[in-house]
Amino acid sequence: DAFIADCGSNLVHRKRIRRSGVELIAERPADEQKVEFLTSTDLWFRPVQFANAPDGCLYLCDMYREVIEHPWSLPENIKKLLDLNSGNDRGRIYRIAPAGFKQPGRPQLAQASTAQLVATLESKNGWHRETAARLLWERQDQAAAPSLKKLLRESKAPLARLHALHALEGQGVLREAELLTALSDTDAAVREHAVKLAEKFITNGVFPPALWTKLRELAGD
Repeated sequence: DAFIADCGSNLVHRKRIRRSGVELIAERPADEQKVEFLTSTDLWFRPVQFANAPDGCLYLCDMYREVIEHPWSLPENIKKLLDLNSGNDRGRIYRIAPAGFKQPGRPQLAQASTAQLVATLESKNGWHRETAARLLWERQDQAAAPSLKKLLRESKAPLARLHALHALEGQGVLREAELLTALSDTDAAVREHAVKLAEKFITNGVFPPALWTKLRELAGD
């Protein structure tokens, strides 16, 4: 899902994203063909930003201003009738939750073990994954390497394999063997990031032979 904040029209638009070859196609969801995901009759409603939250909900930042246009875009005779600072002391944060939502327990990832952080890279919650990845990088615990390598090889979640690949690189323990594994991954995004990381293995302008062979195979991918 892609959520687009349209602060000028006082609404949030949603698109479902699907792949068609190398392209991404955005379409209205079946149940939103003639309506928007979120609208307001309050003309001060100015959605401007979103965030994934630890509880799995989508948080929305509402700037809540009377005038959203830049002063330069307004004619002088119109500006005389407006208070361009109206609402600069206001703002709202909304939590968008599914029906029947129950607040889960608060995650305590700062107290999690390294093994638990690696396991969290498979979470379906983006906030959990990204926070675990950050904490792994901050800790620089070399004991994470075996678990990360296993995750890269065996996880059924493409995002987890992608996180594992970058976590290994972030700890300075990404080796040619892991890169070759990622270059053969079934997921295109993992292969793409592996190609990017392969640049670090160039020595005197030359790739290691096995790595260069694999990269050449991917030229038509």
